[in-house]
Amino acid sequence: VDDDVDDDIVTLKPKEQSQAQTEVHLDSDEDEDEEEESKEKESKRRRRQGAERAQERRIEMQEEALMRKGEPESVQEFERLVIASPNSSYVWIRYMGYFVALAEIGKAREVASRALKSIDFREEKEKMNVWMARLNLENMYGTEESLDNSLEQALRYCDPLQVRARLARIFAETKKSDKAEIQYKLMCKKFRENPMVWTKYAEFLFDQDRATETPDLMDKAIKALPRTMHVQLIVKFGLLEYKRGSAERGRTIFNTVLADYPKKVDVWSVFIDQEISSGDIRAARAVLERATDLNLSTKKMKFLFAKYLDFEKENGTEETQSAVKEKAREYIRKKAGN
Repeated sequence: VDDDVDDDIVTLKPKEQSQAQTEVHLDSDEDEDEEEESKEKESKRRRRQGAERAQERRIEMQEEALMRKGEPESVQEFERLVIASPNSSYVWIRYMGYFVALAEIGKAREVASRALKSIDFREEKEKMNVWMARLNLENMYGTEESLDNSLEQALRYCDPLQVRARLARIFAETKKSDKAEIQYKLMCKKFRENPMVWTKYAEFLFDQDRATETPDLMDKAIKALPRTMHVQLIVKFGLLEYKRGSAERGRTIFNTVLADYPKKVDVWSVFIDQEISSGDIRAARAVLERATDLNLSTKKMKFLFAKYLDFEKENGTEETQSAVKEKAREYIRKKAGN
């Protein structure tokens, strides 16, 4: 196989023709505009997450420095730490844990209350961490009444969705599945237009070996969410099926999405990756064949053909690689003839 031909596939320009003869203008359809807007939003989200992670890392480094001298072994040592770092939820929660280990739950509650008064109001994440530690404390050692009271206060001072989501996880991790499900159902009722609540509930169902209930949940989510969120939501359910449930159900979900949105190259790409990850090479090749049969813009087809060729280099033969290259050339010839 002539490796130089790879460049022809990636650029979608036949080697033997001049650039003037083969250049194809990109389609400026609405779908591409949507993709560009989506990429810009994703870029902003990643930058924001990067800044948050950097801030979290700085806090972690400060906390590590505080603890480098060794685990505090007395109230006096913990008091010195909280005076030195009054905004560190890490230190306050360790202080709570110190009293829990001594079975002094009342004093652990007092530390939590002090922490919430001491941490600066601008440090929302730090306060949230303490509230969650308080809820975890009441879940493990308190009563229904003390837990409900703490939850009521946390909901008043923190983001209600985050509180319920994290409380649901606390319940699930402590094998209180019924209570966890109550929280997920409440989230789906109170925050029905947030796709996260539906996917988190689905993850919970998969964890509980109740994957067969997720299709009905997805239908409810589709009815609750704006149409602009449908593709993203359905793809997430499809991914969950591949990773935790049935590859066959995942395949059905992706095929359904692509029947309605055949120009969504990002969805094709995710679908292909899942088929490859599942180890079904024949199925992955079939999806790549379908994707490269489409008559999309040059930019999109370039991506799909390059992905197909990479796949064949990894999983195919010289003959299958040559077939992909010839298929790309055929696309170019048809495009140039229009």
